Amino acid sequence: MDACASANTAVSRSPPSAASLGIAEAAQRNATGAIVGRQHANGDARGRILVAENAIELSAARAVFARAATLIDEHESESAEGDERLTAVFAEAQATKAFVNEAATRVVDRALALSGGAGYLNGNPLARAYRDVRAGAFMHPLGANRAYELVADVELGRQASLH
Repeated sequence: MDACASANTAVSRSPPSAASLGIAEAAQRNATGAIVGRQHANGDARGRILVAENAIELSAARAVFARAATLIDEHESESAEGDERLTAVFAEAQATKAFVNEAATRVVDRALALSGGAGYLNGNPLARAYRDVRAGAFMHPLGANRAYELVADVELGRQASLH
């Protein structure tokens, strides 16, 4: 498989980002559900700030993800445009993956803080979310380090390597 075909295949897949986003959304629901059940939740300013920060970060992650999905859809519906356009779309997908995975990690971290010590107990959904969300950075097509290299090369106008 040549680099162009490999990139085209990779651009059309976003499961690691989608999984990270879903994990973060579930962690937020879990944490906010626990807070709503507490009577002192209205007086806990720090908890309310953490909930708001998560809501804002999830909104931004969804927007970035939607933008990348739109660019990928547009690329796939257009005729072949050459390696340069494909590389730019691939770099956008990798930037999205990095942003969404990092945002999801921060959301899960805040959800754990909101849960107190209970979130760290084995069997608690937040304990699993904490473990699982960190795997997103290692998922293919490029790990986090290689994704940053690719995005930097594209932004600097350098020849980017897709493999």
